[in-house]
Amino acid sequence: MDWKNLITFALLIINSWRDLRSREICFIPTVIYGLAGILYKFFTAGHPLYNLIPDLIPGLFLLLIGKISREKVGYGDGLVILTTGIWIGFTDCLLTLTTGLFMAFIFSAVLLALKKFKGDTELPFIPFLLFSYLGRMFLS
Repeated sequence: MDWKNLITFALLIINSWRDLRSREICFIPTVIYGLAGILYKFFTAGHPLYNLIPDLIPGLFLLLIGKISREKVGYGDGLVILTTGIWIGFTDCLLTLTTGLFMAFIFSAVLLALKKFKGDTELPFIPFLLFSYLGRMFLS
């Protein structure tokens, strides 16, 4: 595991814990993580800033869904995906997001079938992203 994956993993752990406890993310560390990613890509990797646009698409899409759904999908979830995309790129971010969504769907379907909660129950999403990212790291 390289240092970029380790930082991303640590951020997902911190935000998962916070999401489980209070249904919110650690805003300042997440923003610092995103800004550090932009600076790293620009100064170290020599990428022009417009090359980041594809990496931001999954997060922007999730933020748009949050806006349309009146935050049924939280802005924090979108911000975490947005900043993660900066570090891991479009493809890996999209795979992490879709796998996390699939795991959340399966988890919700099972709990609904077992009548453990109702259809309007809120579910923290960042822990699913954490497990999705962890699986992606082990499979690559």
